[in-house]
Amino acid sequence: IVPKLFEFLQEKFSAMSKLQSESAWLIANISSGDIHDTLYLIEKGAIGTLAACVKSNNEDLQENVFLSQEEVFKKF
Repeated sequence: IVPKLFEFLQEKFSAMSKLQSESAWLIANISSGDIHDTLYLIEKGAIGTLAACVKSNNEDLQENVFLSQEEVFKKF
């Protein structure tokens, strides 16, 4: 499911703001799990994918992206 969530965060889905926001929210929840969950997200490209979303005009997406990044970064 994680690769699909990352796919939904791509620019081609920007017209589906709710889908993107919810995908980022799910990633935030996964990243709040144990270190193995977080490492899995990193291995699948979470850092780059989330960083690309920061420039979105979708404030809900940005908020969830920041939550995801916070969960990832506070483990290291």
